[in-house]
Formats: sequence, structure tokens, C-alpha cells
Amino acid sequence: MDNYAAAFCIITTVVSITINCIGADVIPGVYDVLNYGAMGDGTTDDTLAFIKAWIDTCNSTATVPTMLIPAGKIYFVYPMNFTGPCRSIATYATLSVVIVAPNTPDGWKGADLLAFRGVNGLTLNGSGLIDGRGKSWWDVSCRHHPEFKGCIGRAPTALMFQGCKEVYMDHFNVVNTPQTHILVWGSEGVYFSFIKTDSPGTSPNTDGIHIQDSQHVEIHGAELKSGDDCVSIGDYCSHIYITDESCGPGHGIRARFYGTENGARIKTWETAKGLVRGVSFVNLTFKEVGNPITIDQHYFCHKREGCHELSTAVQISDVSYSGAVATSISEVAINLNCSTPVPCTGITLENIQLASADPDMKITSSCHSVHGVIKGIVEPPVSCL
Repeated sequence: MDNYAAAFCIITTVVSITINCIGADVIPGVYDVLNYGAMGDGTTDDTLAFIKAWIDTCNSTATVPTMLIPAGKIYFVYPMNFTGPCRSIATYATLSVVIVAPNTPDGWKGADLLAFRGVNGLTLNGSGLIDGRGKSWWDVSCRHHPEFKGCIGRAPTALMFQGCKEVYMDHFNVVNTPQTHILVWGSEGVYFSFIKTDSPGTSPNTDGIHIQDSQHVEIHGAELKSGDDCVSIGDYCSHIYITDESCGPGHGIRARFYGTENGARIKTWETAKGLVRGVSFVNLTFKEVGNPITIDQHYFCHKREGCHELSTAVQISDVSYSGAVATSISEVAINLNCSTPVPCTGITLENIQLASADPDMKITSSCHSVHGVIKGIVEPPVSCL
């Protein structure tokens, strides 16, 4: 069994989950997983105990019902759902224990490890850790091993919030996930602070945080290490705010980038439709990063049947990059590659200072079908704006 430092947890709800170290005595409104049969020895299956404790917590009429996960233990669980809505108007949870997943794909049965569905007013805090034990998934990934018969293209998520409202999570850690570390899907009012994800840069599709069909999501102070995007934003999202992030290894997002494959990137499929607008990248720091500033409306076409200028595309407008300082490992440090029929408009570059990470390499910029303005000093120069 892997070695972990001792940790503690409280899951509390108004409805609440609290992982705390206050003992196993029965306390009104507190639902201790040990009283439901959890062992916390790192090998015994504690899944059913977690589910039973959650059901009673979620159905409780206490002012602050609490799901308690005592400290100093390692809880082994299979994939499970924490389903709402709960009877209380809010759910509080403090997670400071270690939770470990099955170590083979068969044990996951294709489901996400911890999935909160339809829970409103959920708060998760503490220095807890979820270990997805993803290496066995990565070793049979179709991305890395397409020649394998039965290779796996899609893998589960370690922590998911689906159809939730008003979710608050801070100081939580997710490591070695089979695919995406944290997924926010169909949710509204989600606030993450000081979250950490950590999987090797070679692990396939292990986005740090993926946001899909969600509104009003804020991420602050995260430290994200992954094998794919540190933060990725999918379709039907709006009012997404990401500040003071550390990213790398990974494919990039915003704030501070260290050795990432990409920096501030917007990518759209050539056959896609819709719009991306009102995006601001502010105060970016890149160190030895590839493709520091990129807009690509022809993403992935080179891997299918080649690029074709179609009559439709995702409309990209009102995008600004302000206050970037960087060293680039790619020759083209600013690459704005937009669609001819549907050009990018309202693009602003302001006070951008990019330099080559290699003194012997000169960096350049490239742009196609872009309309916008330059403000202040921009290096390397972008001739099309």
C-alpha cells in the first residue's frame, strides 16, 4: 500500500460533509462514516459506509448536518455518487483525509470516483487528497498506445460536480487521475481556491480542471500540474474567472506558465459553430513556454483530412491580452490563425514583451484573418493589427 502522511477530514452539511478529528461518538446532526462500517485501513472497501453516511446527512433536518470522516486514516473506495438535492439549503464539507481509488480500470467500471450530482450550497474544504492511481489507465491509453487492442480512449474523472449550484472548495488535492482531475459540468456558481492537481506531464488527457456548460465559475490560486490543459473551458460556458494560477507541466491556461506546451490559447474545431467573446488574459508570465499566445480556428484539422476553409466557424471576438512577459521556446511566439470566412475581430494586444528562451533563435509573430489593435509596446511586432 502506498505511504501517506496522516491526515484528517470533516464533511458537514447545512446539509454538510465534514471530515474532522473529533472522535467517533454519536453527536446529533453528525454522521460519522466509522459508525456506518468504514475501516480507513487503505484496503477495506469503505464505499458503502460513505454512501450510507451521505444519505443520512443529505436527508437530515439538523441545522448543520455533518458527514464526518475521521482523521489519520486512508479510505479505499470505489466510484460513488453523492446525490442531491438535500433537505437543508446548504451543504458544508471539510476534507482532510486521503481517499484512494481502485488501482485497475476494471475496478472503476467506467464511472467517476467521487461525483456530486444536483447538490446545492456545497462547501468542501481542508487539505484532503484523492489519489486516482491512474498509471494503469495511462498504460492502456489509445493516445499513447493506439496499437493496443482494446485501448481506452475515454477514462473517468476523479472528482466531478454535475448539476450543482453554489459550490465552494478550497485547499484540496487531486493526484494521478485516470483522465480529468476535476470536472465542472452543468453547474452554476462554482468557486475554487488554492486547489492542487498533480499528474505527470506525459499522462494522457489529464486536464487539471475542465469546465463544461457552466456559468459563474471562479478559480483562484490553483497549482495545476497535468498532462493536458491545466484549465480547459468547453461549450456553453460564461462568466469564467481564473486568477493567480500556477500551471505546469501541462498545455497551459493563464497567469504563470512554466515549461508548458501552450500558453494563453483559444482553439476551435474547423467544423464547429458558436462564439467565443469577451475573454481577457491579464498579467501573464511565461517561462520557456511553447506557443505563448495562440488563437487557432483550425485546431486538429491536420490530424484528420487536412485544413479546409469552410463557410462557417466559431466566431471569436473581443479578446484581449494585456501585460505579458515571457520567454518562448517556439519560433512563432504570437500565432493568430483565424478563419477567412469568419475572421477574429476586436483582438487587443497591450504591453506584450516576449523574448526567445534560446539566444540563437529569433522569435516572430504570425496572423491570418485578424482584426484588432495594438496598445503600448508589443514584442515581437504583429504586423496585421
